[in-house]
Order: sequence, then structure tokens, then C-alpha cells
Amino acid sequence: MKVTWLLQGGFLFEYNNHRMVIDAYLSNVVERTQGVTRLAENPVSLEELKPDSWICTHDHLDHLDPETVAKAALQYPDCVFVGPSSVCEHLEKLGVPKDRIGCLNVGDSAAVDDFEILAVTASHSDPDAIGIILKVGLKTVYLSGDTELTDDLVDDVEQFDDVDVMFVCINGRLGNMNAAEAVELVKIVNPVLVVPMHYGLFAENTADPKQFISRCAKSHLYANELTAGCEYDLETLMANQL
Repeated sequence: MKVTWLLQGGFLFEYNNHRMVIDAYLSNVVERTQGVTRLAENPVSLEELKPDSWICTHDHLDHLDPETVAKAALQYPDCVFVGPSSVCEHLEKLGVPKDRIGCLNVGDSAAVDDFEILAVTASHSDPDAIGIILKVGLKTVYLSGDTELTDDLVDDVEQFDDVDVMFVCINGRLGNMNAAEAVELVKIVNPVLVVPMHYGLFAENTADPKQFISRCAKSHLYANELTAGCEYDLETLMANQL
């Protein structure tokens, strides 16, 4: 299984020739409409992504990028799109055919080729927001999505005691955990490896991942930072052989 960080909360997962995209933001719609300052260029293009499936964890522009999703739906007619109710409604407005949309709310599960997907709690300003548990082969991956640290979140995710790799937001703004809160959630999940996300894209909404990694080390948790656009093997990441 391969993983590529696409900046912010975006990732590409590859397994057995299936390419699953999650929360990819490839346009400049946030900068144009909200006046924030973009810090980094896209590490990959839509043409390089070549998606077979596309998950949006919630209906915010940096997670459901309307310009990129609309292009992907046209350019890749076999790609299926998955997300909670708010995402599904937006996808239909963008012209994505209904038979290519899968609705996935908290507690729902689905299978896309070899990927088993479970939607878990995320406490965010989009009330339909979800986190994602991916089971692929013998590995379990948890993506927090955008979320605050709440009792509901803890109650939901503490049942998963087999998480290999966890991707967690650390920016501490606009309804997301900061580094200290993220570490508290990591302690509960206790993955083999945790990777920080949701930083480095917008000047007004970022954080220093090294602070998070340092906090993890003090709690004897293994954390590591990914370089955007670089492909990593999941086994290699877990073996601390970056």
C-alpha cells in the first residue's frame, strides 16, 4: 500500500492498482474567495492522480474542492465519489451523476475494490463531517478529517485498537484540534505511526508539525512528517525507514 500527501488533509492511497483520493485540494478557490495566502503549489496534478475513487470528508472548499471535483468527474468517468450527506448534495449540484455518488455518514461502511471504508465521528462546523477508517489488506488506517477533540469523538474511535497509521489534524484553528489536543487523541488510538496533517497550505491556517512530533516523542508515540507529493510505502513508514 502506497500513500502520498497532497497537502492540507488530502491524500492519495494506492493498493492493487486502485487509486483512492481523499480530500484533495488542487485549485485556488479558497485563496480567491476568502483572501487567504497560499504557501505552496500543488504537489501533483489531477492528471497525475488518475483517481478510481474520491472521498470528501466534509463540505468545505479545501476538502470538497468544487473546481477539481467537477473536472475529475468529467475527466475520469469511472471514478466514484463518496462522502457524507452534505458532500453528496454538493456533488449533485456540481453535476456528478447520482449513480457515481455514495453517501457515507457516521456509522456507515462501504467497500471500494479492496478498500473497506468506515465513517466515524468528526466534530466540525459541517455537522455531517466524518473521519475515515480504511481497512486495506492487513492494515488499518485512520484519518481524523477536520475535527475538534470531543467526548463523542473519543467514544467512537477508542473502540479501534488495531490502527496501524493515523493521520491527524493539528492546525488548531477553525474547528480543528491543536497539537496538544491531537496528541491526546493519538494516546487513545495508540497507532503504530501517526502523521500530522492540515498545515502548510494557507498562511492564516497552519501550524508547526515539529511541535506535534516533539509532543508525541515525549509520550513515547512514534510520529513522522511526510513530504508533500512524495510516495511512501506504508510498511516502510511503520518501520521508521523513511
